[in-house]
Amino acid sequence: MMSRLVFIDQSPCKKAISGFSLLELVLVLFLMGTVMLTSLFLVDGADDQARYENTKNKLTMIKHAIVGNANRTLNGELEISGFVADMGRLPTCIRELVDGKCEDSDPIPPLWTLNIASGLWAGWRGPYLDVATSSVFRDGWGNKDTDAIEDASNFGWAYDDSVLGELTITSVGKDGATGASTEDYTADVSIQINQHDYEVNLMGWNTLNLRFNNASSAVKTAEIDLLRLKFNAVDGGAINTMLATDAGRDGQDFLSLTFPEENLILIPSTGVIPVTTGTMTIPVGSSLDATTLTVADGVLTFSAGRVNLAPCILEDCILPVKAGAVSVPAGSALAGNTLTLEAGGFFVPASLVAPIDVGIKSDNLAATVGVHSLTILCNKVGNQYDAKRYDGNCDVDLSDPPVNEPYSFKLAPRQAAPLKPNPLIWTIK
Repeated sequence: MMSRLVFIDQSPCKKAISGFSLLELVLVLFLMGTVMLTSLFLVDGADDQARYENTKNKLTMIKHAIVGNANRTLNGELEISGFVADMGRLPTCIRELVDGKCEDSDPIPPLWTLNIASGLWAGWRGPYLDVATSSVFRDGWGNKDTDAIEDASNFGWAYDDSVLGELTITSVGKDGATGASTEDYTADVSIQINQHDYEVNLMGWNTLNLRFNNASSAVKTAEIDLLRLKFNAVDGGAINTMLATDAGRDGQDFLSLTFPEENLILIPSTGVIPVTTGTMTIPVGSSLDATTLTVADGVLTFSAGRVNLAPCILEDCILPVKAGAVSVPAGSALAGNTLTLEAGGFFVPASLVAPIDVGIKSDNLAATVGVHSLTILCNKVGNQYDAKRYDGNCDVDLSDPPVNEPYSFKLAPRQAAPLKPNPLIWTIK
């Protein structure tokens, strides 16, 4: 029997061919474009935000360079720094914070130097802005001023000091144009500095009690109208100076009027004033028991010749005192308020010496941030020792620098003003 033969078709099979339709391709391209546009938008937005933050940070840096950082402390005390503290004024352009000038032709600013009379340092000690290897400090958008001179002075920032004592520094934003816009990054960004940022008002410093501490063993005198109290502050990179005439000085609010009102005896560290025979006037209400003179509050007036020291040899000299006991030479006699002295030692304890009243002329002095001092200076107009720090003598320069120390203190904006020294003790040797 024949077997059935099965014939198999071995011709090649036709496979189904698949692909993207036109609609699918359009959809893919649309999605890819959307992703790309979204990515570009996000990247561009992030770049804008970075430039905006950079601009704000630079504005903060400029403010700190000018008035210091009120949040920084050093050894528990507010750190005093910045252009105003060193120069005593606001800068007139941003470039001053970099090299001390606004134009190349400007003179070199006064540099950081110690002033002997005041005991203070003053002057430019920048750069106050870190410009790295570049001499410009532009905003985050790299804006430039169309005026080349203005651009060189302020690096593209708008600098407005038209209001006395105030300063506004502005970035014109992404669009490089002044004024606000509907887009955040094209709006102007500014900082403002006003007097509260760099000034402190000293109230009541026109009334101070001054007590001289004569640390030497010799009697000294302060002649009538020979001295002035001075509040020392930085002015234009140097310490403020007295005018050349007494009339001019009487109008300077950081000075006192001349003092003392009479020739003033400054008792030595021993308390002993050698006296000669003669009379002197003591406060009413005083009494004498042998060699103990109990004085009332007032003034001891030594008649001319009672103290062998100029100007007391030819003129009366006074010593303000508080109530207490004074030792006088044996044999002295009291009639009313006239004490007739015998020659010898007139002993006044330091605790009995009363302070004298002085004070700067202003009762509301506006002083800039920084370190300041009070000093007693010789008032000898036209003399080589005029404005010398008083060390017990205004005719001979006994020491350079002087041995006595100024009363120094710090002023910081938006902080409580320091208490005035009362009494102000001025030590001489």
